[in-house]
Amino acid sequence: MLGKNPKTSWKDPSSPDIDPSCAIAATASVIGNVKLGKNINVAPGASIRSDEGERIVLGDECNVQDNVVIHCLKGGEVVLGKKVSLAHCAIIHGPVHMGNGTFVGFGTVVASSDVGKNCFISHNSTVLGVKIADNRFVPPGTVVQTQDEADILGMVPPAQAGFNDEVVEVNCELSKGYKKMLG
Repeated sequence: MLGKNPKTSWKDPSSPDIDPSCAIAATASVIGNVKLGKNINVAPGASIRSDEGERIVLGDECNVQDNVVIHCLKGGEVVLGKKVSLAHCAIIHGPVHMGNGTFVGFGTVVASSDVGKNCFISHNSTVLGVKIADNRFVPPGTVVQTQDEADILGMVPPAQAGFNDEVVEVNCELSKGYKKMLG
């Protein structure tokens, strides 16, 4: 069963601003100074939590899959561009900025980092305190915690290049379907 999406004022930092086109699972939490763009799917067990009042913004058509955690410490923010996919059990801990079209894999942690657009951060990786350029690939299980490591990352391979587009398409359709179920 899906929860209802409250539409509150963005000016009130204690209340989320959730576009009516979003689908939020009943077991997901969206708390505090959070703004969700259009057609976002927030899956069961996910937590988007700005309980310290810092800004968390997700652009249109992002998807937050099962058990993802998005949080931010005081003095930072989390801003995700459009069509960002956060796969099951990923953790995004601000301050984090992430460009349009980026994919973050299962069990991956991204903290205190700037990630460019159209990046592919593979499953079970860690990105900590670095800036990753556009179109970069983080291989599965990789730890990127120095800028030198971030600077030598290769380009997204052709096999992964269209993967995020498919994930976004499926999750946008799920969001629409879940919204129909709510009436």
